[in-house]
Amino acid sequence: VIRETFSLDPAARSFHYHPCEKTYQSPVNPTLPPERVYDELYTSDTWIREDAKIQTIKLNQSVPERDLPRAIAAMMLWSDETVLNPFGQNKAWPVYLFFGNQPKRERSALTAGGGRHLAYLPELPDRIQDKIKAALGKAASSTHLTHFRREIFHAAWLILLQDPEFLDAYINGIVVECIDGIRRRLFPRFFIYSADYPEKCVTPSVPPLNSQIVGSKSQRFVTSGCTHAPGARF
Repeated sequence: VIRETFSLDPAARSFHYHPCEKTYQSPVNPTLPPERVYDELYTSDTWIREDAKIQTIKLNQSVPERDLPRAIAAMMLWSDETVLNPFGQNKAWPVYLFFGNQPKRERSALTAGGGRHLAYLPELPDRIQDKIKAALGKAASSTHLTHFRREIFHAAWLILLQDPEFLDAYINGIVVECIDGIRRRLFPRFFIYSADYPEKCVTPSVPPLNSQIVGSKSQRFVTSGCTHAPGARF
């Protein structure tokens, strides 16, 4: 997806490869200090720091074209489980990839086609309860099903992220002749993973806010059958 987008997609003609700081100077009162403007991903401190890191990566002597200019392929991921029709139970869980190299005004336009379909995340099969009943003699609780969905989610991402070609690109970069005719070594980096609230609850097995919360003397909290220590992060 990275190679195809940066080399062939006409939208890549407006891609930014180098970060920058943007400031605003008041025309009304020029004596005021300039204000930092955060309007794009490539004007953020995170991108600036990460760009500095990839410039210092020491590539193995066996890696060809080690002296090519280096840049970040800023990956922005979205996923949203959806019902395919209003009268059935057929669902899909697509994952879309956007690139922060593209200005957001263009990227967010409805006709821009800025999102690239990356994958479909698997759902729990309908027969899961039958399998559990046959093995344990009783059905799984909603808490267990939430945990199973979380496990499937992370297992799917483990498969995607452990792809040997992607791992090599993440560590050593990927050489792409970009659409502007310049050969660059692009380093994929993740900046955003966006999901709606129910999905955020499912993926880390964090119960929703309307679940029961009970305190105890040990200062641990039981929420929807899951026990968490105070201040635990997910």
